[in-house]
Amino acid sequence: MFATIDPAVLLPQVALLVFAIGFVCALVLGYTLIWQRVVGNTSLTKWQQIAIRTALPLTSWILSGLLIATSMTSIQSAWIYASIGLFLVAFPVLDNQLGRLEYLLRCAALFAFWIAGHWANLVTPQVLLTLAGLAGLLVLIRLRIWDLRYRFWYCMAAGAYISLAYWLTVPNVTLTTLHVYLSIGAYLLMTALTCAYWIYKRRNKLAARQAASEDLTVNNVYASYARNVASLFEGAKQSHQPLTMAVMDIDHFADINERYGHMGANEILTQVVEELQNVLLQYSAESHLFRSGGEEFSVIFVNTPTTIAAPIILDCWDTIRTHIFTYKDNQVMLTISAGLSQIQSIDKDVDPLYKRANSSMTQSKHSGRDAITVEGVPQHARQARDWLPDYTYFAQPIVDVRPTSHPVMLNELLLRAFDRNQWRLPDDFEIPTTTQISLIKRVLNHSNVPNVTVNLTAKQFSDAEIANDFVHFKRHEPRLKEFVIEIMDAPDLVTVERISKIYHANGIKIYLDDVGSDNSYELVLHMFNYIDGIKFAMQNLRKTNDSKQLLERIAFWKKIAEQHNLEFILEGVENQEESDYSYRQSGIFRQQGYYFGKPALPQDK
Repeated sequence: MFATIDPAVLLPQVALLVFAIGFVCALVLGYTLIWQRVVGNTSLTKWQQIAIRTALPLTSWILSGLLIATSMTSIQSAWIYASIGLFLVAFPVLDNQLGRLEYLLRCAALFAFWIAGHWANLVTPQVLLTLAGLAGLLVLIRLRIWDLRYRFWYCMAAGAYISLAYWLTVPNVTLTTLHVYLSIGAYLLMTALTCAYWIYKRRNKLAARQAASEDLTVNNVYASYARNVASLFEGAKQSHQPLTMAVMDIDHFADINERYGHMGANEILTQVVEELQNVLLQYSAESHLFRSGGEEFSVIFVNTPTTIAAPIILDCWDTIRTHIFTYKDNQVMLTISAGLSQIQSIDKDVDPLYKRANSSMTQSKHSGRDAITVEGVPQHARQARDWLPDYTYFAQPIVDVRPTSHPVMLNELLLRAFDRNQWRLPDDFEIPTTTQISLIKRVLNHSNVPNVTVNLTAKQFSDAEIANDFVHFKRHEPRLKEFVIEIMDAPDLVTVERISKIYHANGIKIYLDDVGSDNSYELVLHMFNYIDGIKFAMQNLRKTNDSKQLLERIAFWKKIAEQHNLEFILEGVENQEESDYSYRQSGIFRQQGYYFGKPALPQDK
């Protein structure tokens, strides 16, 4: 069947094949370890993440290119080098948590390799059909129709298609050439070993998660609770510091147990633990999470009053109710009821504190579930008159007017207070940072725009602790792609220089709001080296300036932005004529105003 091959020639090539497969497996192991450490690693800056995520596939592609070049100088071993090169350019397509551009680049690299190998017969029907099939496979992978990394036979089926479609259509190769089948076999062996390694690592991770979940089982956590909470309580009493306990219970969890069984319920509980831990991690307040029984969780906030802890629990509440939990192929939606209480001077031990928090949680259940009760007062329930979020953020888009679709570049978050049954401008903008972060999280939970800008007063901007709280939040919130701080009223130059270093070192931009009106040129002219953008608000000047004067002011500030390489945002755009004129005459493409959308509560995604 096969062409005669001299064993003296074949055996060294088989040995080379074994060595090559070992090399590739070691490479994949290192690649995977680095990739998993980078994805979701909040200790890395944005640019460090981008650099490593770019370098990994690029290294694999360069090695693939070198192997192809080597195959051209080694006729006998060309098939080995080509097979390894194909694998090195194909497997990065299965990297998890890829952005759209990252995935497209991986697909482009695979197509480039494929086309290069079939250049001599590229336009033949069989090659065009295999390319169409490859495109379909890549679309299915992107749509996550199959989770190939962790389904061995699905992964092998995809590997079989790639290897068979590639090698059986290579020009000048016949089906009787043994090297073709050795190449296909080598590719499938590398696929099998790689997929098996991915599955092994995932099972280890799930086992670790299960162990962490079992750490939160009733017996283990309650024993830990009895040991640790008493110590935290005594520390708070001795230091006269506030301590808050929150008790949370998953609503209707008996139905989950009945529907999915004990294993399914445990898997969902594990996911709940992860979501709660992720939320708590985003705040600088010291917190300790316990599972205190069945589907009940307790959180101890050290040196934190209820006024600071309540927005964090609100964030937990909103995160759980908007997150889609999964078990096998099922999607599960959950809600929680919560109660909070703060340590009191009359508390001799932790039991009265727990009883008050648990009583408030029970009251949330009686209020219709899906509620939060603080010290016996329902704060977020169907029956509640006075909701916990006395504040909220309205979102107004800043758009890019260059495309006709006007895509949203940023959402400016505008603080509102609930007063006399409606949302109004607050009397005091200086609310706690935990409240601001909780409100930002609510916007992210209900919006598809991952870029936001938040306004700070001069006093808030001058506070390094507030800056560090926002930095901590930015590092631990992967959904937040671009975060901008807007200074409402400019502080002194020394403060801007000092605080800007904190924000800029962590990838957070700074805009100066209302230039030319609230913030005059004389006041801010020395600050341009420490900020990233300026915003000119036409609405502040319409009553005191005619159209000619307004255009002159816009041109002046646009020129300032260009001189200092600053982003320029034009606010107060009210109609298409203003928008078109600003873009055509001055090249101002970042625009904001009622023409594009009024400030509004973010709607569900």
